[in-house]
Order: sequence, then structure tokens, then C-alpha cells
Amino acid sequence: MEFLRPIKSPVYAKSRFDTADLDTLVVRVQRHLLPDAGDRCAEFAPIPKACFEVSCATSTVINLLMDGHLKSAIWTKQDKGFAGIVIDPVELKSKLASFSKTGLTIEDL
Repeated sequence: MEFLRPIKSPVYAKSRFDTADLDTLVVRVQRHLLPDAGDRCAEFAPIPKACFEVSCATSTVINLLMDGHLKSAIWTKQDKGFAGIVIDPVELKSKLASFSKTGLTIEDL
């Protein structure tokens, strides 16, 4: 599944993304986020850190978020966009384990 389509530019070597596409992606993810819970955030981690802890791809977490599988994800609003999302690594690990038992990867679903 492709989240965003890079914009090819002869001027820039790195891929660029359309602002509207990025905004749409953020809105799709934010639909499934809880408001900032303050004290609960201590046990949560930003997406990159949680991915590192459980050895999964960021795209897998984004898929889980968009599909509403991570029920305790929080948008802290301390940072913009995805940088402000924190998730529970324990919940992430359990979701990955439940999907792997079926023999399918998250991307197969």
C-alpha cells in the first residue's frame, strides 16, 4: 500500500511530497488518536522509538493507526504531525504478534 506518491523534481535530489497528500494522511491517522493524556505519556514512545523497540517498520505502525488497531495511541500536540504521536510499545508488540500468528504480514491485509 502506498501512502504518498513522491513528486519528482529535476531541481531537488530528494523526493518531495504534495502538501495536500500529507495533510490527508495526517487526518486519516488522527481520526484514531486519543487526546493528550498527560500522565499516561510516560509509558508511551514516539513512533520511531517504538518501532525500534519492537523491530517493525514505521509504515506498519501507520497502517495499524489508519485501520484503528492501536487503540491507545495519543496525539500529544507537543510536536507537529507525526512527531506528536506517541504509542504504547507493549500494545504494538501484541498487535504484531496477533497478526503474525495468522501467517500474514500487516502489508498482506
